[in-house]
Amino acid sequence: MFIDVFENLSLVNRNQSYWHAIGSNQQVTNDDKGAFVPKSQKALNILRAASSESDREEALIKLFGKTIAKCMVDSIHQENERKLLKKYSITNNEEFIEDLFTIDISNYLEIDCKVTQDGWRTKSLRDMLFKHLPLLPRKQLDFHIVRCDVKSPYEIYWKVRNCGEEAFKRNCIRGQITEGTLDAPLREHADFQGPHFVECYAVKNGICVARSRIDVPISETGEII
Repeated sequence: MFIDVFENLSLVNRNQSYWHAIGSNQQVTNDDKGAFVPKSQKALNILRAASSESDREEALIKLFGKTIAKCMVDSIHQENERKLLKKYSITNNEEFIEDLFTIDISNYLEIDCKVTQDGWRTKSLRDMLFKHLPLLPRKQLDFHIVRCDVKSPYEIYWKVRNCGEEAFKRNCIRGQITEGTLDAPLREHADFQGPHFVECYAVKNGICVARSRIDVPISETGEII
């Protein structure tokens, strides 16, 4: 859709004195002398060069900013998941923290994950993501709190969500919210490839006051997902 929009904008006559806005038919004057035409061509080139799903996400972020692009990407993912639910005839029992507690994010929370395997040095998942290192299956994953400024006492809750087609094929999308222990990590294993994520919530007096998320892109081939 955006390719069509920017392609049309890039082909208009820059020397017109005004254009008609779609929908309202209001006259838009040529105060900037058609400066949007080369900008539209540049945006078009960025979109056309995005071949993979991750490339398309980066292109949307570059063009529209993180907040708006995230809404677009989330909408695309939701539509893809609806198709996968129907394809594999499974039920989505995902839970959302907003349905369980009042949300008032007033504190800071950050989580990370220790990635280990026998015979290999332990690594930080956030460091791996920053360096674009692939996360392969058959790894032990220990999710833990790195920083949290919520004053005790408070509770910790975790959510593990598997999002790729392999998760739907196995009927293992998960997404339930479970209570954790402050001084113990959440232990998981990298069993199969695909995009996954883990979220952590700090709840104090029945209010979620802090939350953190980390993506867990498990690759079967060593390529970055």
